[in-house]
Amino acid sequence: MADVILGINSAYHESAASLLVDGMLVASAEEERFSRIKHAKVAAVDNAQELPWNAIMFCLDAAGLNVNDVTRLGYSFDPDRRWEAQLGGGVEGDFGTVEGERAFRRSVRAAAGALKESLPFASLTFVPHHEAHAFSASTCSPFDSSAILVLDGIGEDSSVWAGVDENGVLRRLFTIADPNSLGFLWEKISEFLGFCRYDGPGKVMALAAYGKPGVEAEAFNAFIRCQAGGLFEIDDNVLECRRQGFAGLERVFGARQRGNCAWKANVAYGLQSITEKVILHVSDGLFAAVNKDRKIPILDLSLAGGVALNCVANGVLMRKGPWRRLWVQPAAHDAGTALGSALAVHRWRTGGSCRISFNNAFSGAEISDRDAEAALRKCGLPINRPRQMAR
Repeated sequence: MADVILGINSAYHESAASLLVDGMLVASAEEERFSRIKHAKVAAVDNAQELPWNAIMFCLDAAGLNVNDVTRLGYSFDPDRRWEAQLGGGVEGDFGTVEGERAFRRSVRAAAGALKESLPFASLTFVPHHEAHAFSASTCSPFDSSAILVLDGIGEDSSVWAGVDENGVLRRLFTIADPNSLGFLWEKISEFLGFCRYDGPGKVMALAAYGKPGVEAEAFNAFIRCQAGGLFEIDDNVLECRRQGFAGLERVFGARQRGNCAWKANVAYGLQSITEKVILHVSDGLFAAVNKDRKIPILDLSLAGGVALNCVANGVLMRKGPWRRLWVQPAAHDAGTALGSALAVHRWRTGGSCRISFNNAFSGAEISDRDAEAALRKCGLPINRPRQMAR
């Protein structure tokens, strides 16, 4: 009987599914590709049970399987690990409050219940969010052993997971607790500049190229501080990451200048600069922790988590950091935890090294020429076939 593992992400957003059959990756897909809803859904305390069924069925169809063939499920979140760590600091009824966290735990458990009901022969394992990210990086990278760095908004109880995968054994070295979170920082500053919390960070990263050093950039140093051992601290009295409004940020940056493009670019420049500084600092702390008392140092680094999609910071890390090589999981955002949770379940069962061939990221749905033509005709658009297509 084949070992069929389905990995699922739906806890926050970027819902996705990934399928392994006997340890081989068959398919991975994000729900937004089918629903056409960006990020699949908003991150809310009560919608984890909105499962990526289109992505699930695509993965099963790609393998010629059905729901009865799935033997194991990995879900990329642990609701019980989250519960006690997150009480305090939230808006009434939302993340961080007793009622909000109760609703979130109930929602994640409802998602697990719906999966077990619909896939009746599969056992389910909750995989901690950052471990799912870590597995997606380490198991897919070309390195036999590497340091692992996960940087995002939040998992269950932290924003950074730093560790090492040595010949198939994943080991955590240190974490950084939220609200000391680069992911939260980017979300909040994106809103501060007038962008969307989730779509804005990529735009803000591009906007930073037009900014200049100055008082706006220096202002970040007033509430973000690096600490010993690769740790850092963000003053949440300023950021107020779980509260609406920008009173704390306006105390530091002054009133929001909505129509002042130069001011926005300078703030973006400062955000990018402090991010690079912090990532280099965390990276140095991880390098020291990984290679302490090691005769042959580990010089390769694998990255995951939404902040790892900051390609500018990755370039700085490659040039100025201590690593010989970097590898970034292409699905570094939360969608990649679907793959990571499936890989974690597989490795925990085999009890040893588990690597997959990951030569490209094209494991999702394709659009055929026939589908493309049908869509164009439906919209009344002309169809032109170039003689030479770019490759």
